[in-house]
Amino acid sequence: LGQSLYKVDLNGSLEWTNDEVSGVDIQQVTDAGYVIVGYEFDWFGYLKPYLIKTDGGGTLQWERTFNVGDKTHDEYANSVLETVDGGYIISGKKNNAFGLW
Repeated sequence: LGQSLYKVDLNGSLEWTNDEVSGVDIQQVTDAGYVIVGYEFDWFGYLKPYLIKTDGGGTLQWERTFNVGDKTHDEYANSVLETVDGGYIISGKKNNAFGLW
């Protein structure tokens, strides 16, 4: 089952869609684009967080996957906010073979 990003107006009418972008949290940022966080499997079968940036029309501008720990646990990104310096802060959690950290 695929995932998509949908933009609707205040009346619920579809303005645009992007079938290549999805995530668990999305925020509109000061340049009128969007940042989206989620997680995907790495080469070793562990989940790693990613951050996607689109323009205001939903077109992908860039994407990054993060491996902030070792390769022996899952890492999830749950939320994202733009910071005052124009960067982004991501919240999430880690899960190793023995449970959540």
